[in-house]
Amino acid sequence: LNNLATKIQTRITLMKEKGQDVSAAQTKLDAAKASLESAKTLGEQAVAAFRAIDPAKYDEQKNQVLAARDLANKAREAFRTALKEMKEAVQLLSAVSTNDSE
Repeated sequence: LNNLATKIQTRITLMKEKGQDVSAAQTKLDAAKASLESAKTLGEQAVAAFRAIDPAKYDEQKNQVLAARDLANKAREAFRTALKEMKEAVQLLSAVSTNDSE
């Protein structure tokens, strides 16, 4: 997703240089980048939490397993949010391009 964000940012920059209003797309991309960073952090925390669990003592560590699973689910949702926001940024850019070509 980082590569996609970079491509979208390049497109925003080019369109801005042409005098097009891309502020809504920039705002959406900034939100996507924040969501992506959150997802990365949560993912790293989930991996660390899973690694800290001793499989031989699963029954004793059930709460830790559930907490790690919750972190992983939160990371997945943050990645989904980031992807959705990037798609919306692209749609906003397309709308600006369409409106300016008319």
